[in-house]
Amino acid sequence: MKKILFIEEEKELQSVILKLFPKDQFRVIAAQDGVEGLQKCRNEEFDLIILDYQMPRLDGLRFYQQIRERGDDTPMLFTTAYVEEMKQKGLKWEKYEVVEKPYEASALLQKVNKLLGIGAPVKSDKLILNPGEILFDEGDEANSIYFIVSGVMKASKKISDGSYKELFQHGTGDLIGDTSVINGTPRILRVEAIEKTELVIIPSTKILSIVEGQPKWIKLMLESMSRRIDAGVKQIS
Repeated sequence: MKKILFIEEEKELQSVILKLFPKDQFRVIAAQDGVEGLQKCRNEEFDLIILDYQMPRLDGLRFYQQIRERGDDTPMLFTTAYVEEMKQKGLKWEKYEVVEKPYEASALLQKVNKLLGIGAPVKSDKLILNPGEILFDEGDEANSIYFIVSGVMKASKKISDGSYKELFQHGTGDLIGDTSVINGTPRILRVEAIEKTELVIIPSTKILSIVEGQPKWIKLMLESMSRRIDAGVKQIS
């Protein structure tokens, strides 16, 4: 069982995020600010620390520095709306990731997977697409999701005049897919390569083994991606 320290002053957000972690697989300890988080780190060891960059009493940067200076290399995941400020200040130590606020559950969970070392795709087939090549089209059978090793893809929707409207792009490290993979419905978007792109193909039969013992996580990620697609489609309908 993985043990996570989650430091967040907003109680409502804290409550929502805590529900993402299955209780039979994770023990999540909550703290209200950096000082309380530091106290908990003195008494317990954690596999991961999730914390806000801006916190009362002791901010994320000073918390990070104090933890590292005492020789604790626990991976940390910062949540912040001030990504550029973090880049400017810089952190000389390693083993941390950043997710920008406001964030979707899938973005947070992918970073958690990476830091805990449990989110790499299983061994599978690879695919390379050149610019303009289509990965899948509207109406195609959904039997796989895809992990982008390198490159950029765009997702588009056919509109009334027969042309395609770009909704969003996928880049390195993104998963391409939605709940159609697990509920058997056809694809609702066209996805094609903008530049040369290398992908790992993950068949639907293997999806539940991507995150070993974490089927709820992959379902949450697919649902989050589906909501993003729905929002994009509504903008052009």
